[in-house]
Amino acid sequence: RILTQQEVLEGYTAFGKHLTFDFIESAFSRGDICNGVLVDGQWVGFDWRSYTCAPHGDGLWVRFKRPYRYGYKGYVMPEYRGLRIMDTTASDAYCISKGFSRTVLYIDLKNLPSLKNNLRRDFFERYGFVFILRLFGKRYLLHTPGLKKIGFEFYEHDPDCN
Repeated sequence: RILTQQEVLEGYTAFGKHLTFDFIESAFSRGDICNGVLVDGQWVGFDWRSYTCAPHGDGLWVRFKRPYRYGYKGYVMPEYRGLRIMDTTASDAYCISKGFSRTVLYIDLKNLPSLKNNLRRDFFERYGFVFILRLFGKRYLLHTPGLKKIGFEFYEHDPDCN
């Protein structure tokens, strides 16, 4: 289910380095939502949804256009992995009710469990690829035309989008 900011702040320390107070405050201030996975009332996993922009890491952010929402920063505690307990039904219904009927994800090619999980779903479509190329200390971001068409792109951090 979708967790409130208060619920996230009360339980985030169980996830150690995977969730920080600053991240939570920033995400909620942008209007992002946290989809929580609960087993027997215990919070064991999460993923986040954004409607505008989201941090990726290494100084990069992601932006996209309506009606897309972006799924990011997912985590399931190790003892619950592989059980297929991540259910996005609640966040999907909420996002659709707000006019964000499509989801766009970025999955690193090294993240095999996430790739496998998402390829298993019927609705999975590839819009394109992002290549992050590093040469001689410089970073180059290359987006395929399909991603540009839907307005999805990585970019250097913009302070206007905390």
